[in-house]
Amino acid sequence: MGSGDRGPILPNMENLGSDAKVRDGIEEVSEIPASMEFVMSSVSDSAVDIDVNSNSKGATLCLTVKPVCMGFEDYFAKFDSESHSSFSMTPVAERMDRRGGEPTELMVMCEPKGMPETFVGNLVINLPEDNIKICYKIAVMSF
Repeated sequence: MGSGDRGPILPNMENLGSDAKVRDGIEEVSEIPASMEFVMSSVSDSAVDIDVNSNSKGATLCLTVKPVCMGFEDYFAKFDSESHSSFSMTPVAERMDRRGGEPTELMVMCEPKGMPETFVGNLVINLPEDNIKICYKIAVMSF
């Protein structure tokens, strides 16, 4: 917040006064661009195994993703085309903090719908500005 008439207390912004004008601002992302591809790496960055009763409402996992880029960056997340259709996640698009900042939390859901088997989902998180992707292999064992 402000400190009298000196403006906000932010690094490198000491001279920003109350008469400053912000142009355009930052646009929030909420949708995945139609042209974006979600392809799993040959080796996933992390693997997660979950057990769930097939007759339950399913499993919900809060996946904590540490930021990896030098600055704030929009991310887009989706299960690849090889993933089982019982998987979904939210949010699919948002802004990730910079390296060392707050982690991003993604809610991953799997609904087995009474089918006792193992479901595999490949979650791909694209960070297009830095040309980085983070991949998770998620296996849900429904019994």
